[in-house]
Amino acid sequence: MESLSGPAKAKALKVVALLCYLRAEGKHSEDQIAKRTGFGSAEAMYVQLKNWGLPGLLPHEEQAVKAASDDPKTAPKARRSSGEATELPPVSRAVGLFEAALEQLQRDLGAIERLTERYKDGRFEAERVLPGTDEDGNLVHVLVSDGADQAPSVFLTRLVAVYLLAEQPIEALLTALHPEPESADTEQLDLHIHGKKTRKGIKPGLIGEARRVARLVRGGTLREGRTTGSIGPVEREVLAYVRERREEGASDEKILEELKEGQGLTHSVLLGPEGETTVHPWPGIGMEDLKRLGNLGAWSAP
Repeated sequence: MESLSGPAKAKALKVVALLCYLRAEGKHSEDQIAKRTGFGSAEAMYVQLKNWGLPGLLPHEEQAVKAASDDPKTAPKARRSSGEATELPPVSRAVGLFEAALEQLQRDLGAIERLTERYKDGRFEAERVLPGTDEDGNLVHVLVSDGADQAPSVFLTRLVAVYLLAEQPIEALLTALHPEPESADTEQLDLHIHGKKTRKGIKPGLIGEARRVARLVRGGTLREGRTTGSIGPVEREVLAYVRERREEGASDEKILEELKEGQGLTHSVLLGPEGETTVHPWPGIGMEDLKRLGNLGAWSAP
């Protein structure tokens, strides 16, 4: 952000202030915050935070990925992509399936309202009080044991996983469910939620594993070593613009000058008390960024 000056820096500071305020409220997802701060998506917001030199404001998983990419000993180099793009089935085909999953979560909520648990000998003992009738047809309450397992009740476990995947604050969940919240092992929690950096790259946590499962569901493959990496929305626009201008014979220096002026980029709009203000999506783009994106392999046009 030090490279910014005048109105541009003032606008950036307003964005960061609003971002911190919304996160502190603890009731907004990253995508919701991105839209409130003038970005089209959380990914676009992360790219801008990196460009402003504010990695400390990235979520834990994004910080871990960035830390690994910054370490030459652990950084996985992007594999050059090639070949034709594969058209995927419409996501809307799964709407009914997701609605069924939401209905199951609603049933889980009903189940935990009648659930009691104890922790004994390394196992979670679970019981539920269910409505029933006696021999005379009178309404009674029946105590049903769900056994003892290494994990809490399946109803609660499902809800905890969805809560964390929805990027809700872990502190609030610990306050509600942990018998001694102040003694919770937050390092272990962070490891299993966000993963960690290793010599071979990133060991995924819950969020990373969900991304891997989604990749397989959509027909992708998992492999060790180099990948084609990730490209944010702004980077994708730059990639397409660089390719187009190079084909037209423009030099990289000319292309960079145009990108710094905002050509080829969709500008973010920040809504604030003074009305709408336009924010350059990548004010600090440099030749290194242009070369990196311009040298990537084939990519579908935005």
